Amino acid sequence: TLNTLAAVSVKEVADAKNSVLVYPNPVSETLTIKMNKDLYTTARIVNTMGQLCAVYTLEGKEAQISVSNLAPGIYFMQLSGENGSTVERIEKQ
Repeated sequence: TLNTLAAVSVKEVADAKNSVLVYPNPVSETLTIKMNKDLYTTARIVNTMGQLCAVYTLEGKEAQISVSNLAPGIYFMQLSGENGSTVERIEKQ
């Protein structure tokens, strides 16, 4: 019998509890944002020049947003809420 134990840090556990999933990526029409908790209430999409392209209000643990009006390219989605923020890189096809 072989038992293997993996060391998990407190930060990794906290990150897993506060995780967010943004898909599909690359995206062509609709982007889905899934969270373990209602962590983030606002999503801002900025281009690589830092220009604000869109702002969305998020409600609940899952949201779908249309990105069909964005030109193809690389963008950054800034998710923010009361408990902090995170940035996700997205590619629009």
